[in-house]
Amino acid sequence: MEIAFLGMGLMGAPMAANCIKAGHDVVVYNRTPEKNEPLVKLGARAAATPAEAVRGRRMTLICVEASEDVEQVIFGENGIVHGMPQSGEPPFVVVDHSTISPIATEEFAKRLKNDFGALYLDAPVSGGTVGAQQGTLTVMCGGPLEAFERARPVLEAMATSITHIGTRNGDGQKAKIINQVVVAINCLATDEAVRLGQALGLDMDKVLSAITKGAAGSWSLQNLGPRWLAGDFEPGFRLRHLLKDLGYCSESIDHLEDKNAEYPAIWLALGIVARAVQAGYGDENIHAMEKIFE
Repeated sequence: MEIAFLGMGLMGAPMAANCIKAGHDVVVYNRTPEKNEPLVKLGARAAATPAEAVRGRRMTLICVEASEDVEQVIFGENGIVHGMPQSGEPPFVVVDHSTISPIATEEFAKRLKNDFGALYLDAPVSGGTVGAQQGTLTVMCGGPLEAFERARPVLEAMATSITHIGTRNGDGQKAKIINQVVVAINCLATDEAVRLGQALGLDMDKVLSAITKGAAGSWSLQNLGPRWLAGDFEPGFRLRHLLKDLGYCSESIDHLEDKNAEYPAIWLALGIVARAVQAGYGDENIHAMEKIFE
């Protein structure tokens, strides 16, 4: 397929690379042009603006940091709406792999549909940089079934788990919020368990080996526990990005009809992550949240 891919960050670059390796014709764009170079070597063509990237294409994929970045890439001065076809069949499809606000997602989808006749698929991913590199991501999609089916051949180049959560735009982002809640709470539990085990004088390599095979087992325990012990906090998923995502979770809770619902574990994790980012650990991997207690 002929696609544009916008955003060559830690996730976007390997995702775009897997699209190229799968045989798709890819035009790439990044605010920092140098980050396009490895993709050009793989066979992509680089564009100077999002508008240029989508000219002559019927689909673009986006992987940037926050809601305001997505809005700028789509509707900004050099955004895709100034380069994409606004008539003809099939309609242009925007696939957003960023993790952003479900509320903003609904607004972007309406603007694209009503003003430009384009379809929007929110398709946030989970699996970190390793999953992006290996093409084993999990994708959670929200939006029209037509957009999902059109995007599926490209998604299959990057992911091994692809789920159409619902036909409403925002459903994918809401599912990603749930994912991030579990990630944050599991990470907090893993870090705290390792610290407590060390304080009790246990050989935590042996403890982790034992409990990951039991009821306590989780991705966080298996992958982040050993990294904590090794002092390895190189970012695969930055702590400040988790804080952003938990902020979208808080925003969504504020919009619930039931104002009396309680989510104590979410607020606990959000508070600790916020403290850790404020303490200067925002660009380290998410399990650096517990450094504030060392």
